Amino acid sequence: RLEECRQTLGVLNQEAESDPDALRVQALLMLLDGNVDQAQVNIRRALDAKPHWEAIQFSAGVIWYYSALSPALLPPYTAEWPEPAFPMLIKEDDTSVDLLRLATDMFRSLVSKPGRADAERKGMEIWLLGCLANDPERQPEAINLCRKMLAEEPVDYRAVFWAGARQWPIDLSESDRAIEVLVREGSAS
Repeated sequence: RLEECRQTLGVLNQEAESDPDALRVQALLMLLDGNVDQAQVNIRRALDAKPHWEAIQFSAGVIWYYSALSPALLPPYTAEWPEPAFPMLIKEDDTSVDLLRLATDMFRSLVSKPGRADAERKGMEIWLLGCLANDPERQPEAINLCRKMLAEEPVDYRAVFWAGARQWPIDLSESDRAIEVLVREGSAS
């Protein structure tokens, strides 16, 4: 319901310009519209106003992550998790690498917060994996994180997808067995 969201923000116009959460939503809409530069401006304003709000931190990480990718990879919807990108579609200029590393730091911070529900932590961890995987200097760290994720949950399809897409030296036999069991039991989704 993106158009309805745009209309609501338009009605709020003046209020939306100073409300941190409205700025966050505007930034995400701008990202989806392909206006990455303005998305960065708005998420920075939201972060300046409320630096400790996790929803703003998470949105900043997502915007910075996509800022480091080719515009062709911008999602037309709010992505639940980052899918592997062909390395040739990852920007290598200093600004993009800096933004990717800001996203890495943001997701690392969010993942490490104590008391987080396991499913929520894993949702943030996959974004961290995507950031590390797209940073050519952090491949060993990405591979180790992927191994850890698969050791915790061998059927984590997102981690399996990253491992396979990047052809990392990760043994997926345990994942294969676990998925086969799910299929045999009829509980695979």
